[in-house]
Amino acid sequence: MQFRTCPNLGGGSCPKKSHRSKGSRSKEEQQHLETCDFRPVSCRYEGEGCSVMPRANQEAEHAGECHYRPMPCLYKDRGCEEIVLAYRRMSHSDKCDFRPVSCRYAERGCKLQPSKNQEKTHAATCEFRPLPCPHAKRGCLELMFEQEVERHGEICDFRPVSCPYEADGCEAIINAADRDIHRDSCDFRPVPCPFQVLGCKMEPCCKDKTSHKKSCKYRPVFCKYQQRGCTQQLPFFNSFRHASGCAYRPVPCDFEERGCEKRINARELQQHCESCNYRPVDCKNKGCPCQPNAMDAAAHAEECGFRLLPCPYAIHGCEERTQAQKLSSHMEGCDFQPVACEYQSRGCPERIFSLHLRSHMEKCAFRPVHCLNAKRGCQEETNARDRLRHSLRCVYRPVACVHQELGCTELVTYKNLAQHSLICRYRPIECPFGCGEKPSLAESKKHEAECKWRPAFCRYKAHGCTQQLPLVSLTTHMVNCEFRVAPCRYQNRGCRAQICWKDRKHHLETCRFRDEVVAAAERGGSKEASQKPSGAQRQRDLAQGSEMASAVAVQ
Repeated sequence: MQFRTCPNLGGGSCPKKSHRSKGSRSKEEQQHLETCDFRPVSCRYEGEGCSVMPRANQEAEHAGECHYRPMPCLYKDRGCEEIVLAYRRMSHSDKCDFRPVSCRYAERGCKLQPSKNQEKTHAATCEFRPLPCPHAKRGCLELMFEQEVERHGEICDFRPVSCPYEADGCEAIINAADRDIHRDSCDFRPVPCPFQVLGCKMEPCCKDKTSHKKSCKYRPVFCKYQQRGCTQQLPFFNSFRHASGCAYRPVPCDFEERGCEKRINARELQQHCESCNYRPVDCKNKGCPCQPNAMDAAAHAEECGFRLLPCPYAIHGCEERTQAQKLSSHMEGCDFQPVACEYQSRGCPERIFSLHLRSHMEKCAFRPVHCLNAKRGCQEETNARDRLRHSLRCVYRPVACVHQELGCTELVTYKNLAQHSLICRYRPIECPFGCGEKPSLAESKKHEAECKWRPAFCRYKAHGCTQQLPLVSLTTHMVNCEFRVAPCRYQNRGCRAQICWKDRKHHLETCRFRDEVVAAAERGGSKEASQKPSGAQRQRDLAQGSEMASAVAVQ
């Protein structure tokens, strides 16, 4: 028996042998090839670029040493999360942002090695970094270690200090070295008042010196009424007491409420009031309680309500003289007052004495009256002279129905005429049978019962005819109807049968009286005479059909 060696023998590694067989490999051999420990397999990192094909039993060992296996960065513990291929690990470490680097202040004593990406952050907080003075922005140029900053800041000539007059309002912040210079020129330093010799003991701030000088109560001032004639000069705090009693102070006139706007010196007030144009004086008209101003006395007398005036209707005959304030009420009741008619707004042009007004209004042609069709619903009021003309065109006037010729005798309002025409029982309607006539609604039932075009069934409906035709066409139809009943052709021979026209042929072929006719025809030698109906027989059939159509029409 011959054996086939394993294709993966490769130098004697696989000792497996199988029976040789002709043609294709056996199932056992095929299964061995798929599971053989010595078969070449692809590296698990083939997708990363590895082209090595180790044996199946060495694949795990190769994967642990493969140059294309993914590995974490050497500085994973410092924060780098990148996964790189094994053969690139060292080149990545040389440029990794997490690689340790020496502090830039190592020469000053710093031994820390921060990551590359934290180098600047460390440098900004390193305790060995050179720091400027906290007052560098104010002018100090010294550099020092962090431990020396606090002590230097307390003695630095450029440290900010407050003004000695901070309590007085100075908010200036100055360098310590410039404090004395600022104190001698500060706007808040106290200075003596210029009126100290007059009794003022205040020491205002330098910046308020001018304003204090203007407002100091010890400053000398003239009396506020200097322009009115007062020549006294005194301290400001006494000026108000002096002004309240000064003989030159302006005081209002005693008649200010009556309109006098003058301001007079106090010592001249009495003399002014005796000649003031606004002083009250008595009216010259009897009974008037008014006291007009002296300057308005003449004008008041001409307009006083107590002056006597003649009635404006004196030209019409009134002789009374009344007070001006009562003149309006007198004119309203004066019998000689020409007044307009109360219906002036309706067009009346007349003006009548109030004495005759009532009698005029009772017969005025413009007085409002109700329409003659008020009972039918018209609420319009017209002038008396226009009443008839309005009634002729009023929408509530009674008018005859438009279907009066058809028998409607109802009178309806013109406003409802169109609506009535639509529901009037005498309105014309189309014949439902299409005869062309338009009977009134009231006579429509009668017309339908008599219309020659009304539909009717054939007289021979019981015999099977289902046609429904207008009555005028029924006679013609019944003459030619296949279901019409007719007597047998051999009636004169004794046959009494009544048969449908469509069954006549069958009946003639089977009629028992036919044999007698045929025999007679043979004896007479004329066979055609026995088959064709005579002319008299046809006339009888037509007459019989007409009679039946007439009977249907009557029904």
